[in-house]
Amino acid sequence: GTPMEGGARASEKPRTGRSFVTAAQQPGGQIGDNQHQNEFWRFSLAVYGQHGVAQECLGLQDKFGLNINLLLFCAWLGRRGIAVTRDDLEGASRSISSWHDHVVRPLRGVRRQMKLHHEDVSALRANVQHIEIEAEQVEQAILFAYAQKIVSRFESDAVARNVNEYLATMPAGASDR
Repeated sequence: GTPMEGGARASEKPRTGRSFVTAAQQPGGQIGDNQHQNEFWRFSLAVYGQHGVAQECLGLQDKFGLNINLLLFCAWLGRRGIAVTRDDLEGASRSISSWHDHVVRPLRGVRRQMKLHHEDVSALRANVQHIEIEAEQVEQAILFAYAQKIVSRFESDAVARNVNEYLATMPAGASDR
């Protein structure tokens, strides 16, 4: 399982789906970094931008240590009818663990720490958030590449099956949601 994110405060307001989508908006309508555009990223933006999804995902992330990119990965594969095994998930998780632990989580921590400072650093914080989103996109690109190794096992209700399979890898409590 993924260790719980340290230092997260319950009182902190999670970033909204809107800011995820708009903070990374580039001129020309692309979100994130063009080099890492793929169908998984586009799927994630569409899902994450839906009403209430961002708050729910961030709640699961902060409360249970879920990796939202892995959760979205399960949903994306499931939408394509591909059922994943525990081994698939463990391999996918290993493929991103170093990047996630040493780049994505520290950037998130830096952005969150900035909220606690009294000086107005909102412009700098927005820049950090932009970089954090690009780092998340790189993480998704790693998962997208890993997906090519997954042997397709087609199932009709693969989305729910995959998400439940991922939740089963989490500490007790996460799967109750």
